[in-house]
Amino acid sequence: MSAIGVLQDVADGSGPRGPVDISSRDSGTGASDADCATLCEVLLHGADVHRALAAHALGRIRNPSAAETLIEALLDEDEDVRVEAAGALARIGDPRANRQLLENLVGDPSAQVKLYAIDALARTRAPELAGWLRRLLAGRDEEVAWDEEEFSQSGWDDWVDVQLKALAALGDLGVREAIPDIAKAIRDEDNQDLSDVGFAALAKLVPEGITALAGFLGDQDPRRRRRAATSLAASPDESARKAAARALDDPSPGVRLAAAVGLATQTPESPQLAGAFGDADPEVRAAVLKLAGRHHGAAVIGSLDDASGSVRKAALEVLADAPDLADAGGIVERVRGLVTDGDDDVAGAAIGALTVLAGADAVGELLLVLGDEERPERLRLAALRGLASMEGTNHVEAMALVLGG
Repeated sequence: MSAIGVLQDVADGSGPRGPVDISSRDSGTGASDADCATLCEVLLHGADVHRALAAHALGRIRNPSAAETLIEALLDEDEDVRVEAAGALARIGDPRANRQLLENLVGDPSAQVKLYAIDALARTRAPELAGWLRRLLAGRDEEVAWDEEEFSQSGWDDWVDVQLKALAALGDLGVREAIPDIAKAIRDEDNQDLSDVGFAALAKLVPEGITALAGFLGDQDPRRRRRAATSLAASPDESARKAAARALDDPSPGVRLAAAVGLATQTPESPQLAGAFGDADPEVRAAVLKLAGRHHGAAVIGSLDDASGSVRKAALEVLADAPDLADAGGIVERVRGLVTDGDDDVAGAAIGALTVLAGADAVGELLLVLGDEERPERLRLAALRGLASMEGTNHVEAMALVLGG
């Protein structure tokens, strides 16, 4: 096969031996060593577009023998080639490339090269990287080359992309020394919004990062408090979840909702959620019921009398999914009473729950709903589905009489 044939086949992921598996780090992933050598030759001596494609293809096959050629391509005169070479090295992860990748990070004006260089250097955990990441997080470092022409033409500052990449990498690399830098960057009102990426990074820097992240629960901006609560609740660290529980008392319903949803998702059995079932906002109460109700039976039963229809509906849906929660006496009768609830959504959920909880004993109520032409069609259909789900023939005959008029 010609060099261009190999280039096209591997670059589009379908070599002569079938699709290239880019999830593998082995060299034998759909392209032979001979193919790799051919691509390296194209990368060194081909036309601009072919060199870029060759670098891309070498990244897909991840053959370590291509590393030296890709390192050389980091100095290519064509920006696209340098971008693809840096991207390929990020996939291969060869520490021999670190020195040149650092030089590209600092001296190459292409933001895309810088982004891939950070990926590649982070993958090999290059010790020199952390210092540069902290500098790039802080600002448009004067010692770093930037594409000033692109900035003047488009008005877009490439540094903002690099800043986000640097921030995420600091978290991934576990650079605890950068915690004050991260917190300062998040709070800088002149910066772009870094809270999502920044909080995720802090959450990885246990334990000091958790302390810094918890500090944002007192921020004046409800959006930051909400995102901080979400990140803390999602952390596997126990101290983080304890901090997230504090947000259940936040004055903003959105913050309380974020904390409740996060904690209920991660630890639905947690007693820390007890207060959320009685939250002042019905959206919070309904959300925590749906996510964690089956672990808090008393809260579910109590919610059957909630003033909010959405909360009553959520409680009924939990009972339908976890009927063992209704062992206490009188629960079925309370559910039976909700079949005539003035909120049709609640009534529909009650029909579903009653079908599960009472079985054949619910036939009478379901037939009444089915035969009541003043009830909304969707409720009558719900009753019909409930009856059809039951075993036996008596209720089927009764159902036929109702439908037959």
